Amino acid sequence: MRVEQRIGRIDRIGQHYSTVRIHNFYYDGTVEAKVYKKLRDRIDAFKIVVGNLQPILAKMPNFIERAVMSADPEEEDVLISEFDCILDAPPLRPALNDLIAMDVEADIAEIQKPIPESPFSSEAIEQLFTNSLLLKNKGVEFNKESGRVWQLIYQQSIYRVTFYPDVFDEFPSLRLMSFGDPLFEQILSIINDEK
Repeated sequence: MRVEQRIGRIDRIGQHYSTVRIHNFYYDGTVEAKVYKKLRDRIDAFKIVVGNLQPILAKMPNFIERAVMSADPEEEDVLISEFDCILDAPPLRPALNDLIAMDVEADIAEIQKPIPESPFSSEAIEQLFTNSLLLKNKGVEFNKESGRVWQLIYQQSIYRVTFYPDVFDEFPSLRLMSFGDPLFEQILSIINDEK
């Protein structure tokens, strides 16, 4: 609708005024005035029931144009009653099952997106933690147990850890030292606090 476009052109980011008023002038007693009056009478109810008025408002110029072009006052009344029917029609809403299906489809699409690779490799994290003199001086000790499994001694506790997700998948009793693990985050904070 043209009024909506005018509002969009004026109400922009960076607008200096907190309130912007848009006035749409029309002659009293015209078809346009009757249509706007009917819309004003029902607009609050539509906002509550429908939410977005744009689909209904988009039909308005067509009705006004047809009514204005009509020379017959009875045809004008017919067009206004047609417009009343549109206003009285129940809102088009998708059924609950359709909404659920749309949500499921969106979730599936999100799940199927490839997970971006971490900017940190498991090897780099392993090197950072196991070779850090700073951690060693703070009482964090890594001793190689076997292959890609380490024994971590921290705050009088011993943990069996790995930095590799595939090793963790094979041996879930190990602790995966990666982002999101509280122990990993705690040890990482020791490094960050010293910077």
